[in-house]
Amino acid sequence: MRLTEQERVERDQRIRDLRAAGVSWSDIRTRLGVGNETVARALGPLAPPRPRIPAEVKERARQRRREGASVPEIAEELGIARSTAWTLAKDIPLSRMAHRPQSSADRGREYWRHENRRREAMRQREKLDAAGSVGRVSDRELLLAGAVAYWAEGSKAKPWLRSQRLVFTNSDPVLIRLYLRWLDLLDVEPERRVYSVSIHETGDIDGAMQFWADVVDVPAARFGRPMLKRHRPRTNRRNQGVGYHGCLVVRVLGSADLYLQTEGLVHGLVAGLASVSLSSPGPSELGLDKPSRVV
Repeated sequence: MRLTEQERVERDQRIRDLRAAGVSWSDIRTRLGVGNETVARALGPLAPPRPRIPAEVKERARQRRREGASVPEIAEELGIARSTAWTLAKDIPLSRMAHRPQSSADRGREYWRHENRRREAMRQREKLDAAGSVGRVSDRELLLAGAVAYWAEGSKAKPWLRSQRLVFTNSDPVLIRLYLRWLDLLDVEPERRVYSVSIHETGDIDGAMQFWADVVDVPAARFGRPMLKRHRPRTNRRNQGVGYHGCLVVRVLGSADLYLQTEGLVHGLVAGLASVSLSSPGPSELGLDKPSRVV
């Protein structure tokens, strides 16, 4: 709706009055529903200048900023525009600001920082206590532990694939070292052990090979060709970054007899614990045929 001449005069005077009172351009536009051109035309070169901010208000704004007050808090306390509050205190770096009173969210975050540290320390103590309770491991204990570790993580023969050889794949260096110590117990010569890395194609392949070479104390040049997993952009992968080294695959050449011995050890262990009859030995009867990783 077009304004009459009298309405325009009254509107322009209202704009000048608001500006003289220290109201910002954006607030004037919001209050009166006008645009920048209307405000500029109403003020003109002879419009009353914006009053100067008293020195005590400036100093108070800067002091409140040093104490950690936010720009909106300063503006509300001193009755000035937020833009003015920011202009008065913008040169005060955050490092010089005092700590502000903690909000409930800040207190919550601080609580969980301390609580997570406490829980992690407790977890470490529990692991150390458990490790200390093991003591010296006998050859018999290592023989059984290695057989169970392999049956849980190693490749196993299937009805449709009767391959019987030791192929162990894992991403945990601790479990890899246990497995290699088990192979030592079984007198598996180093030259019968073939190493390769299984890793995502976007990972650091050379870095992963060197990492696993250090774990098994074997030159990386002795490793076989790495097995690369294809990249799938839709997959939300979390096993990546500096700590991602893929998996180490350890194959034992000529290991059919060792494979059968391992299967027998696991069956015997289960039979000894549960008094299960081995009249028809087989993984399915002993509950040992659950799906596992196949290499």
